[in-house]
Amino acid sequence: MFVVNFKLSEFKKGIIQLSSWIADPLLKTGEVLATNLDLRTYAKAREEAQTPPPPPSVNHVLSETVTDLTATFDVVPNCDGSLDFGDASTVFTWTATTTAKTHDYATAGTYTAVFTPTDTNDTGSSVTVIATAPVPPSVNHVLSATVADLRATFNVAPNCAGSLDYGDGSAVFGAWINTTTNKTHDYATAGTYTAVFTPTDTNDTGSSKTVTVTDPVVPFADQAPASN
Repeated sequence: MFVVNFKLSEFKKGIIQLSSWIADPLLKTGEVLATNLDLRTYAKAREEAQTPPPPPSVNHVLSETVTDLTATFDVVPNCDGSLDFGDASTVFTWTATTTAKTHDYATAGTYTAVFTPTDTNDTGSSVTVIATAPVPPSVNHVLSATVADLRATFNVAPNCAGSLDYGDGSAVFGAWINTTTNKTHDYATAGTYTAVFTPTDTNDTGSSKTVTVTDPVVPFADQAPASN
């Protein structure tokens, strides 16, 4: 049984179509309404019942891959939004068709990139980006030598700054620069020595050279006569 107390003064037309109340799903057969339910309360309840609920919130996950100073970003599932790279550069306007957005960081460091979806019902996410300075390719610097008697002449190709150890216990030549050529060294005694060149750049590699030096040959005319 329905128990309804109408406040007709609040109706513009002053007429209530009871049939619409009976047919309304808010008023189910056998249920009893509060006795002070007026039309304003009914209209509000009806509006709320007919308003569809908001869609479920979606979490849009930002991901990244990093090579040296370059980061590549993606969002799953994709949507419109904005991407802050975390380095005070211009915020990027992301669209639902954006994929693999790259960004070059100016300096090495750790940055927090943040994706914010346009739909305020959804949530975004952030990632930590560790950008590192690119490491140049390693270069092998080859030591070569030419020998004349006890003197060896050294060169390095390609040339670079470094140090040269002659391998005979003498002082290391540490002043080798990228313009040094034909560096000579006189060994004190004949023998075989291992000379080693070490580049200053620790990313590069040096090399060694085996040097065999001999005593100079004395011309026959200069030789002392054999004693009897």
